[in-house]
Amino acid sequence: MGAFKVLTDYLPNFEDDSRGTWAVEPSDGYCTAKGRQFVKDVQRFMEERPSYELNQYQKILEDNGLEWERKSMMGADVSALNAKCVMALIMGAVRADRFSRGALLDFFESGAIERWLLRLKEIDENMKDRIESEARAIVPTKNSTLVCKDCVQRYDDSIIFGNVSRCEAYPQRKPNKVMLGGECAEYVKE
Repeated sequence: MGAFKVLTDYLPNFEDDSRGTWAVEPSDGYCTAKGRQFVKDVQRFMEERPSYELNQYQKILEDNGLEWERKSMMGADVSALNAKCVMALIMGAVRADRFSRGALLDFFESGAIERWLLRLKEIDENMKDRIESEARAIVPTKNSTLVCKDCVQRYDDSIIFGNVSRCEAYPQRKPNKVMLGGECAEYVKE
């Protein structure tokens, strides 16, 4: 599951109603039940991930050349923004509604919230692809791939994975040269 799935799961709501009236009642600017849940999910995200420092959303925006004001936030090109900044935009929109009733509706109606959620979805998908790619690239080092494969001093690495980095000649750790596939000065063929 992506880090932002709890929020990007709201994207299908925009398909039928790009204005976001599913979240905010346009007649009075107050949140609908689904809109209140969106706000709660944003706040819960902030609480569960203190490393994002979203209580400092204004500073995060400023650090990225944005201001905590409607025009700057709505006009932000999120295509190159990192997740922390996109989340700061969302948090800023949620907080703005506390000071100016109806502000959140403006962010929904402009399409800004949808753009920000789409960017978070893109970040999640890119992270998933990266993790899968790196997982395919990881190949464990084994004695069978080193000069140690037929050395009498090797430890059995079929049961204890860490034994590949040690042997009778090097009980603490084999030299990097050996671990990287090079020759070993202590090699004794079986």
